[in-house]
Amino acid sequence: MRLLHLSSGKDFGGGERHVLELTRTLAARGHTLHLAVRPQSQLQEVLTQFPHLHVHTFGFRNALDLLTVKDLCRLITDQQIEVIHAHYGRDYTLAALAVRWLRRTGASLPAFFFTRHHYLPLSTNLAYRWLLSAADGVIAVSRSVQTTVCQSLNWPVERVRVIPNWVDTAKFQPSNDQSQARRQFGLPQTAKLVGVINQIAPEKGQAELLEAISRLTHHVPDLHLVLAGKEHGGDRFTQSLKEMAARFGLTERVHWPGFVTDVPQLLAALDVVAIPSWNEAFSLSALEALATGVPVVASQVGGLCDILTQNQTALLVPPRNVEALALAIQQLLESVELRNRLRKAGLERVHTFFSREAIVTQVEQLYTDTLRK
Repeated sequence: MRLLHLSSGKDFGGGERHVLELTRTLAARGHTLHLAVRPQSQLQEVLTQFPHLHVHTFGFRNALDLLTVKDLCRLITDQQIEVIHAHYGRDYTLAALAVRWLRRTGASLPAFFFTRHHYLPLSTNLAYRWLLSAADGVIAVSRSVQTTVCQSLNWPVERVRVIPNWVDTAKFQPSNDQSQARRQFGLPQTAKLVGVINQIAPEKGQAELLEAISRLTHHVPDLHLVLAGKEHGGDRFTQSLKEMAARFGLTERVHWPGFVTDVPQLLAALDVVAIPSWNEAFSLSALEALATGVPVVASQVGGLCDILTQNQTALLVPPRNVEALALAIQQLLESVELRNRLRKAGLERVHTFFSREAIVTQVEQLYTDTLRK
């Protein structure tokens, strides 16, 4: 198949990594892959390492950028694209406009899909609904996202396919060298380390986690916290977290490694991974923690509930509930039996349901089934 993926993100985060791994895997299976990205985006820089992927830079100025729509139409026609797949909100409308324009001209049309990676509702504007109705199907990364898309667009559930993200199990594996991992990041060797690896933002729950840790220091005297990640658009919230840590007397116990590229090694340094988000469409952090055998405590919300099962693969707590979060962390730190049981079940679940090859096959099958109709 001749495939075109749209990704207008500027940075290189989980969404961009998903697009890169999806397109690389599809190309390895013999498909021709074209990618439309922003000029000077971090994804474009990474893609230069993979010459078998055909990269095109478009303006992506806004969700109604007619110059980008024109360029998309030309690319679709010239390359005889069979499937167009959009990944960001602004990409949805640009792809839909291109498809609708080509239908008016009577050109041979590609199938059109978009993936919804976010938990927020789509616009319920009637014009927006009409525009996106050009899609042959939608991929939702979790059941909660499927529900939100169906409610927003007033679509039947059959039109929105749940296909989760995956974890690279060759990259994320259990480690037997916690000491080396801690040395790499300058973390204390004998401490109990709880960590979160996520964007620094209020909705990711770092403030609630800080407060939970402050309640546990009397029970776990050697407890330390790792807050990995960076804040988008400044450092205001980061500074407020540092002030909060100072008020709790935790300044020396909180570590800030910033944006981490060697995530498997940081996970190897931790005793517990916390994901205290207010909501999540999905959570690569959860999959990566399970794949590396690190016990998880997480909020019982959104896509996290598709990945984690209470008391089987993780401990789940209500979002923004500091008391429940502190208790769950304490349980994990105090019980070797519980940690080992969750670790074993988590590894089994990842390898059974969230391997890259299995998930990409589902995407590939969706394309194929639609083209055969």
